[in-house]
Amino acid sequence: MSHSDANLQRLLDNFRRVLNGQEVARPKLRFKTYAVTNFRGGIGKSTLAFNLAFEVSRKRRTLLFDLCPQRNFTQSLLGDAITDYETTVYDALLPSVIPSCGEQLP
Repeated sequence: MSHSDANLQRLLDNFRRVLNGQEVARPKLRFKTYAVTNFRGGIGKSTLAFNLAFEVSRKRRTLLFDLCPQRNFTQSLLGDAITDYETTVYDALLPSVIPSCGEQLP
């Protein structure tokens, strides 16, 4: 059995364990920084980012930045209070990434 076949088999075995309500060994954390990104909307980036941040936060202090202009993740945390904040991290970074987008914020 090749290395990739063994990995696929391990993945399928873990999937079966989850379906049967059994424990699955958690992998050790390997990275200090994760990014969840895609230009397409509505594909679950915020949900994935939340679940990833939650899981990592169980063992490490965790900070999540919501750089999406729609601010879905931030809205799920702040609710209606999101309207109290007009300027976002996205707004602050955009002129640095695309200089023609206007004035840089102080």
